[in-house]
Amino acid sequence: MRQVIGAAALLGGVLLGPQGQAAAPDMRPGPFEAHLTTLYGARQYDALTMEIAGAQGNEAQVRVVNWLLAQESSGGMSTFITIMDASRLWVLSAKLPPEQQNRLKEQAAGQYLLTKWLMQTEGFQCADPESVENRSALFFASAQAREIQAFIEQLPQERATQVRGISLGLMLLSFSRRKNDDWLCRAGPHYFNTYVRQHPGVLDTSNPDAKVVVPDDPSIEAEFVPFSEWKEKRIGAYKALDAELGLPPTPAVLLQGNGQFK
Repeated sequence: MRQVIGAAALLGGVLLGPQGQAAAPDMRPGPFEAHLTTLYGARQYDALTMEIAGAQGNEAQVRVVNWLLAQESSGGMSTFITIMDASRLWVLSAKLPPEQQNRLKEQAAGQYLLTKWLMQTEGFQCADPESVENRSALFFASAQAREIQAFIEQLPQERATQVRGISLGLMLLSFSRRKNDDWLCRAGPHYFNTYVRQHPGVLDTSNPDAKVVVPDDPSIEAEFVPFSEWKEKRIGAYKALDAELGLPPTPAVLLQGNGQFK
């Protein structure tokens, strides 16, 4: 399990207290983290994204990453959280001296792979398959994602194998806590059509070829396929992933269970 990031490495080494002595910042969760949790619980993904991206100063950014880690540990890894974590870790890595950057870059790469593989093995849960495709394109076509992919490709084989192994292990070990991925499954035609119907005139849909950015509306529920109907697809996707990575088949016992899926 990835450790909570210590503040000192990202806050210039030390902070000075009122008497000039070194003072470690208090990184225990506070009102800021509580606000993020409230937004996440209310499925206010647009507002939450703005809060995360808008965190100013190294301490606030470290708090964001630690909050994201806490959500992964307790909530079974929504792809919204893993994407945000990959992005924030990558940004934070640039604030470190060059010789110290790789640690956070490797963690960002691990979150990037985790996102990719969660979509690949559990995207079947979405009743609207285009939702997974749209979410995937949103992140993996970005300049930042291309930078992370390039970083993975240039890693020494031993390090790349370790990064992949940690991500695969996290994905398997967290499965029992995994719930239906609300964010992943609310970005396809069902969501779009429902939004247009509930918010007439808000979006310009006159040009069918134009890209339209649809705001997040927590009142629109995602539609899920019952787990019993995609359970075997998940196992098949794991087999394909093992083959793609040149790994031995994942033991069947590790692929059992229902998580917390509906």
